[in-house]
Amino acid sequence: MILEVKNQLISFIGCAEILIEITARFLLQEGVGLEKFPE
Repeated sequence: MILEVKNQLISFIGCAEILIEITARFLLQEGVGLEKFPE
């Protein structure tokens, strides 16, 4: 039972890391885009 919960937690953390990485890349690209094309 505890092992199952631990495995679910590990896969949840893995998904969270992927989401954070995608968000960070998106924000980085947006920041670069704003620098290239100032309004």
